Amino acid sequence: MKILILSSSAGNGHNSTANKIKNMLLERDPSHQIEIVDVYKSFDSKLKSWAMSDGYLLACNHFVKIYNHFFKKSENNDITTKDSNSANSDTFSFLTGLLNKIYEYQPDLIISTYIFCSVGLYNLKRHYSIPAKIFCMTLDYGISPYWESANCVDKMFLTDEYMVKPFLDKGYTAEQLVVTGIPVGEQFSKEIDKNLAREELKLDKTLPTVLVMKSGFFGIKDEILIKEFERVKTPHQIVLINGRNKKAEKRLEKLIKKQKTIHKYVNLGFTNQVDLYMSASDLILTKGGGLTLTECLNKNCPMLIIDNLPQQEIYNKKYMVEHNCAIDINKKYKISHAINDIANGKINLDELKKSMKQIAKIGALEKIVEEAEKVGKADYSALETEPHKKRDVLKNVRAKRKETLKNQRKNNGR
Repeated sequence: MKILILSSSAGNGHNSTANKIKNMLLERDPSHQIEIVDVYKSFDSKLKSWAMSDGYLLACNHFVKIYNHFFKKSENNDITTKDSNSANSDTFSFLTGLLNKIYEYQPDLIISTYIFCSVGLYNLKRHYSIPAKIFCMTLDYGISPYWESANCVDKMFLTDEYMVKPFLDKGYTAEQLVVTGIPVGEQFSKEIDKNLAREELKLDKTLPTVLVMKSGFFGIKDEILIKEFERVKTPHQIVLINGRNKKAEKRLEKLIKKQKTIHKYVNLGFTNQVDLYMSASDLILTKGGGLTLTECLNKNCPMLIIDNLPQQEIYNKKYMVEHNCAIDINKKYKISHAINDIANGKINLDELKKSMKQIAKIGALEKIVEEAEKVGKADYSALETEPHKKRDVLKNVRAKRKETLKNQRKNNGR
């Protein structure tokens, strides 16, 4: 089977999901032909590509309130505006490249891990035949705007049952919707004895351990982070994962050396053993990314979720806190408050673990891959698959869009 996976570098979750799906499909059947394409890097301008990757991180780090304002504003869109909203027209810039790629590669299945890729496919299908089946998925615990503009998919994999009705209201059919949970690596569903994990990682077996999952943007400054840990009254083992952010790793190292601390700090850069560190931990301090929270959920490790988040992560945090799987860290209730309350028995982590088991959806990745394996051969024989010119593609898509909006106005006037 030929599979085209569409992704974006708006955060790393979409690319990560794309790679996990590809890897599992190839493990199960090495004969699959699979290509992952970042639509903005491949088919759009350098400026748009920057805006979707570095620009997104910049907004989350420094302008999160502005980002959230526009996110909330866009939530006013619904099925009546799916053909006129900004997401719809924003995809025009990569449509020609995407169409030509589909016709050149001729996939049997297209898997979209990012909403705007799916909106682009919806726009193309206004005028052009796409024989491939189309799959898409949610990667958060809240419902982002613009899903109503992507209901051309054959299968829409949802995070939770509560999403079914809102997606039906957005124009999806029951046959399109499959509740799987968020797809994360299988290793996050494996139970590993805490002491064995600590032994393998050369961590202290005696100290309660907090794992700090930092990322491209993290809403607490390093200086404040270390000060909060120094306000914790009992000795802890603090494991800091900085990813590929070498500057943050070095900065934290300097801050730690300045402390006369009762804690044991383990300051790391990039590691491919995140699942093992989660198994070794009693508590995970993180932001609100859908994939990271799902990894914690599947590992059954309670979370402290920080503040200053982009809107979709605010919804993720709200979901976890309301389901008693996480502790809300904010201006009034800080990291040190939570850890001290856990140490003195005011918060029972076993209760959080029990709640986490009740809502965890193990095996989401495998369920999506199993659905993919059912897809048959796509027939492109009747299509003109020669490269299309940008002006023709945009002319045709805009004409169909205009016709749809005209019909809407006519129907609304009746």
